[in-house]
Amino acid sequence: MRMDLPALGALLGFSVQIAAGIAPMKWPQHAWLAHLIFWGACVFGVLSVLSWLFTNGILTLDPRSLIIVGLVIALIGVGWQYWRQPPTSATATPEVTAPGKPDISWNFDSGQPVYFIGFAKADIPDFTKTPPTVKKGDLYVAGFQASGTNNLDVPLLDVSGYIRSDVTNETIPINFNIDHKPVPTKDTYGIPPSATFDITTVSVETIDMNNLDKVAIPWSRFAVDFAHFTFVFMYDGKKFTRHFSREEVLRQFDLFQNVLDPSKNPAPRVTRKSSTAN
Repeated sequence: MRMDLPALGALLGFSVQIAAGIAPMKWPQHAWLAHLIFWGACVFGVLSVLSWLFTNGILTLDPRSLIIVGLVIALIGVGWQYWRQPPTSATATPEVTAPGKPDISWNFDSGQPVYFIGFAKADIPDFTKTPPTVKKGDLYVAGFQASGTNNLDVPLLDVSGYIRSDVTNETIPINFNIDHKPVPTKDTYGIPPSATFDITTVSVETIDMNNLDKVAIPWSRFAVDFAHFTFVFMYDGKKFTRHFSREEVLRQFDLFQNVLDPSKNPAPRVTRKSSTAN
């Protein structure tokens, strides 16, 4: 059976409609273009059908035929207006944050001094001497660590991230820190709305202080290879990026040294009277 040009045009138009309807499932960021193609194909298909009906004498330029054509155009207009209106379905939940707040608040941007680098240091006792002495061990970096809060009123489901050295481009993936144990992000249910969470690049449950060289990075190497680095956190198609400068990294070392040596810590503290020290 021979198919004339208008009928072929109508078939082509409806085929494009189907393709445009499937496109948003694959490329949601281009849904607007798919809708535009969809309705353009609708108009093209209807005009092709009308052309075929007029060509074969099924419709003529009598009042009845004009009324039918008018109703078809009106239906297209109603469909267009429906598409332009925002969705009112109860399942449509926009991502909303409180005014002035980002999607996620991070403790390292709170303005307060925090440890975003976790240090580990094992002092080695020497029992061959009387009294026993302690040999100062090397300083290690257990990993990057941070706390965040989901400010959205929807959960964050597809979550991942890493730190990347700006010196060597080496990357270390992050885990959630749950009950003081590292858990891969893919092994969780995501971050609920308003939830506070902890992340870390530590990948072992227990840091063996006697074998730090196997589970941590020597500070001497970290201070060079990760002298400045970038933290990347991805969630549901979005990406948060934070650069940590060399000055910020070295300041972490100073904070840790102040903890080890109270004489270097200017923070007010209670001390013991010298007359009662012994």
